[in-house]
Amino acid sequence: MRTRLAAFLSIASLALLATTATAQGKPRECADGTTSTAGRGACSGHGGLKKATKTASKAAAKDAKTETKAATKAAKTETKAAAKVAKTDAKAEKKETKAATVKCVDGTSSKGGQGACSGHGGVKG
Repeated sequence: MRTRLAAFLSIASLALLATTATAQGKPRECADGTTSTAGRGACSGHGGLKKATKTASKAAAKDAKTETKAATKAAKTETKAAAKVAKTDAKAEKKETKAATVKCVDGTSSKGGQGACSGHGGVKG
């Protein structure tokens, strides 16, 4: 029984050692063009691992999507700005109407609203 256990453990440790050696022995290309066979941190002194390049069609599609999105955002911003200006103009006009001047009975003028001309005999008219 001991021999079987010892044989199993030695085979398992060899298998584990073999997988670890192959995982770290895989050559990696660094960003600066050099290659490294180490595992973690392989290209830390060379600008990191080289990233996979995108195909030209994917890059063009992404650029087109970005431009479309930017144009849509610009149009939306412009529409919002126009709506804000219209709202501001409407508020100003309402305020002007509300604060219109009125003639009092004694001939003076006063701002319109509640209590206008209260000390001048009331509103003429």
